[in-house]
Amino acid sequence: MFGLGEPMPEPMSQARSRALIAFAVGTWIYRLVLFLGIAVLVYHFFVKAIGILLFIVEIWWFVARPIGTEFKAWADRRSAVLRSPRTRVTAVVAGLGLLAAVLPWNARVSAPAVLIAPGHTTVFTQVAGRVERLEVTEGREVAAGDTLAVLSSPDLESRLERARAREKVLAYSASSGAFDEFFRDRAQQLTEELAGAAAERRGLEREAERLVIAAPATGRTVDIEPALSPGQWVAAKTRLAAVVRPEAAEIDALVAEGDLSRLSEDGACSFHPERPDWPVLRCRILRIEKFGSSALPLPLLADTAGGPIPVRTVERRLFADKSHYRVRLVTEGGFVPPHEIRGTVELAAERASPLGAAASAALAVLRREAGF
Repeated sequence: MFGLGEPMPEPMSQARSRALIAFAVGTWIYRLVLFLGIAVLVYHFFVKAIGILLFIVEIWWFVARPIGTEFKAWADRRSAVLRSPRTRVTAVVAGLGLLAAVLPWNARVSAPAVLIAPGHTTVFTQVAGRVERLEVTEGREVAAGDTLAVLSSPDLESRLERARAREKVLAYSASSGAFDEFFRDRAQQLTEELAGAAAERRGLEREAERLVIAAPATGRTVDIEPALSPGQWVAAKTRLAAVVRPEAAEIDALVAEGDLSRLSEDGACSFHPERPDWPVLRCRILRIEKFGSSALPLPLLADTAGGPIPVRTVERRLFADKSHYRVRLVTEGGFVPPHEIRGTVELAAERASPLGAAASAALAVLRREAGF
């Protein structure tokens, strides 16, 4: 840093000297990260009062004290440091680095996001059966109620025939009460049995109607299940396809607490899909939620699903390590995704310096931990 020209502690080659200097710098960085991590760990593992005390002790003894010792060594060599030409180079580099840290040049905020088609409806089979006809193709324009597939169920058809036959027998028996004393004595019982048979028949007919799978809304069929084919037996709740409405797609992003104040509604943004074969989409901010939560509303962003946000599972719910604020965006243009797409949004924001952004994030953490 200063080129003081002091002799090396022991004779060695220049290459070995440079390697040891690089090792020393790496050791400093390793120790800083390690002891900061331990300080945060002891804060969280103890009750708050003791955790704060241990945090302060850890930061002082293992981080601040060694840095102070290094500065003291610089002060002891003050005259040599000020005379060295290398000092001016170091001061210029440090000054440029400080300017880059304090000047407000960063005008964007990055956040993980999911692209969602509004009205994206997945179509499932309602009952088990055999595929008789498939009338759905990729990109087909459909209206609400259009047939997408037809199933058959021999078991259901057999039960329906028996129910109809039983209803007819009971209806005949009930109508014979005027001519036969046996049926007249059982009139009340026959009436109740007939009502039950009719209810059973209507229930089976409604179930048979669900063998015809219709489009739930007007739109376009996408993401067709490739494994389905006529003659195949399928279980209930088997996925068939999805129907999307031809409207602008929406994006849900999760923004960190420290970046929220820099955003404004109707601000410009761009969505960068995780898949490189999808286009970058221009968008704008539609709504910014004012209350954060550690509960993860977008499971696709969880690390358990391959996303960037570390989570833990509590009673089948996903919780992130830090609170996030949900920001709803809308794309500009007619692109409609066939399914949810994970990616990153770049949001236009108020200019902020890296140092200021870090200080805002640290202040937000302090406020949250203090309960303000």
